[in-house]
Amino acid sequence: MTKVLVIGATGSVGRHVVASLVEGGHEVRALVRALVRDEATPGSRRASRPSRAT
Repeated sequence: MTKVLVIGATGSVGRHVVASLVEGGHEVRALVRALVRDEATPGSRRASRPSRAT
């Protein structure tokens, strides 16, 4: 399994790229502008903001 970062994963082209990669068995990380739109990406998991250690 290959790990892939897709920038613009919720865009008109990016969502198809993500779907193809997921179908191909790749581990996909998606960089999106807004956390709300990530739900439109097929095969996506709920996004969360990174936490900071204090």
